Amino acid sequence: MRDRSRGCVYCGQEGSYSDEHVIPAGLGAGNAFVLKDLVCVGCNNTFSKLETLVLRSGQLAFARVAAQPHGRDRGTKTTSPTIQRATINIIDETGRAREAILHYGLAPEILPHISSRPDLHLDMGGSDLAKVQRLLHRLSDLLVDHVSLNRKDSSQGAPYTFTILEFRDGQYSVVGEGCAERPGEAVLWLEHLQDGDLPAVIERNENSIAVKVSGGDATAAANLLSAVRANIPSFAAGLAGQTTLIQIDQPTVSVRMLAVPPTAYTRFLAKIGFNMLVHHYGAGLARAREFDAVCMAILNDAELRWDLPQTTQLAECLRRVLDGRHWLTVWPTEVGLGLFCSLYAGPVTSVALSTELPSGFPNEPIFYVVDYVSHEARRMSTIDIAIEAQRKGIAMPQAGGAG
Repeated sequence: MRDRSRGCVYCGQEGSYSDEHVIPAGLGAGNAFVLKDLVCVGCNNTFSKLETLVLRSGQLAFARVAAQPHGRDRGTKTTSPTIQRATINIIDETGRAREAILHYGLAPEILPHISSRPDLHLDMGGSDLAKVQRLLHRLSDLLVDHVSLNRKDSSQGAPYTFTILEFRDGQYSVVGEGCAERPGEAVLWLEHLQDGDLPAVIERNENSIAVKVSGGDATAAANLLSAVRANIPSFAAGLAGQTTLIQIDQPTVSVRMLAVPPTAYTRFLAKIGFNMLVHHYGAGLARAREFDAVCMAILNDAELRWDLPQTTQLAECLRRVLDGRHWLTVWPTEVGLGLFCSLYAGPVTSVALSTELPSGFPNEPIFYVVDYVSHEARRMSTIDIAIEAQRKGIAMPQAGGAG
């Protein structure tokens, strides 16, 4: 690591800078607090990948979808939070698993699909009629005489491999394959079928149609697409006049998610804590040598201490006082400086920012509070917290060290 006394507050690099949100906009903080000309482009890119991993995977992603109506404000392109790296299924009345997505409030939606039973009979379904009609229209355009099946696979020296199918005498067959640096615009994605699922063609969004077959076998995909192409006219005729498709009362939802590595979550929290430190006290204090270790750990995927001592009574009071909001506090403790927080009304989590305090460091906690529904964020003092507690009739305990 370079000397942090100048340049980027994280790595010391001098050069191009990028705006860094003190609290990620994806948590509902909007653009209320931003560090300008203090974080280099390289560190910001590292943080963007870290935030995407933590906010769209694992338990925090599940909480975002449950409690936060929309993600970062992008004008007309603003969308609801989503869960990535997960398999979500709704179990229907026959016991079949149908691939789904979860919307705000964990409301499930069965994705538009065409699946193949063991007897080769095709079924079409989905919760949204308009999306099923769109899937049929897109397949009519895509299933021409030559089709490209793509998948992410770097075994041939490029990020993507593709298989070319040719339609002849009523049947698709494999006629070629290769690799590419990027996929084409109008492509189908070849995927492995999960155990117990039926082969299917599924539209996940406007840019992705998956062909799921056993073993990700291209010949099996060719056979499935041949049957789908032959049945598109009858499917389209069958949809005429329908207003709803699959509706399941009180559905059983199965969610399988890849866990976020513990170091990623603690680095994510430590970055927020250090950003709060820079924003509140200024870059000069944050450049102190006592914070070199946490900056290095954040950038290099290293372990950070996360089980700091805390007063359970105070933490529970803060949860009640600041109910329905994130709260994050940077607080001096007997073992150094730590970040304590509760996100989406979850348990109090902590991470160490330093094992000792710089000379003259203020012995006063700072609070940042985020309303993740209205996307409003504010900075609060202990006096502000006490006033809000009094207004709600909640007695706050005396804080010592970690609270």
